[in-house]
Amino acid sequence: MRRLVISAVFLVLLMNLWVGVAQQPRKDEPKYDVKRCNPKVVSKKPISEPKIIQVRQGEKPSRYPPVIAFEILESGEVVNARVKRSSGIADRDAYLLNSIRGWKFNSRSGCGTVETEFVGVHSP
Repeated sequence: MRRLVISAVFLVLLMNLWVGVAQQPRKDEPKYDVKRCNPKVVSKKPISEPKIIQVRQGEKPSRYPPVIAFEILESGEVVNARVKRSSGIADRDAYLLNSIRGWKFNSRSGCGTVETEFVGVHSP
């Protein structure tokens, strides 16, 4: 009985030691720098004047602003821009989508790709 208790205590101590070592951060992993890795728009490509937004036959405004989803590469390029939620008006969605495709963000080497969304509250 005494051997069983000693074995159980030893096992518990060994498990605590193993869990403590596993939770320690590794020294060779670089820390993620939030300030350096936060994407910021550095330029917006001018787009032509927006044409008159028309509500075509069959289009029904959703009363919600369009949402554009896109990825920002480490180089600052915008890729995979797409309409995630439509406003119901194709001209409005296309204008906002083309605007975002012309954006350029700061270069953030070593930070990885960022997936984000933009809600077009004040789209024309």
